[in-house]
Amino acid sequence: MVHIENEQGVCVARLIPRVSVEDVHSIINKAQSDKAIGVVVDMKNLDVLTSLVTGLLIALYKDLKEIELGFGVLNLGPEGREQLEFSQLNRLFPYFDTLSESIRYFKGNKESLTLHLTSATMERLRKLAQAENNSVEQTAIDLLKSALDQMS
Repeated sequence: MVHIENEQGVCVARLIPRVSVEDVHSIINKAQSDKAIGVVVDMKNLDVLTSLVTGLLIALYKDLKEIELGFGVLNLGPEGREQLEFSQLNRLFPYFDTLSESIRYFKGNKESLTLHLTSATMERLRKLAQAENNSVEQTAIDLLKSALDQMS
């Protein structure tokens, strides 16, 4: 069983010792329905990182990566951190000491993605404008007009 909340756009899944594969699906569904910017799994109620929990974390990471959502782990005890580092899973996803740290992380990644997409879009606009011997602003206006015409 898992308790799932939305904290400032981040889906927080608080695991209990009887975690199951169905919980992975519940977390993903909740993150999608909430339009979350990331998912963090709170390990506070688990003493160690069992092979079952490790497998579920990997499955969750893979599924979230497919739908382009970030993933991290919260409140890992010293043994859990050691296990995460030993297995090198910390290379796949970060772990956080506090919920506010994870929220800042995911919000920062969303802003970085937005900036990256904006710069990629600007680069395409520049190339298109150059090919048409036009200004970037005029090219953007022309593209918007064309898109609006197609929608009508």
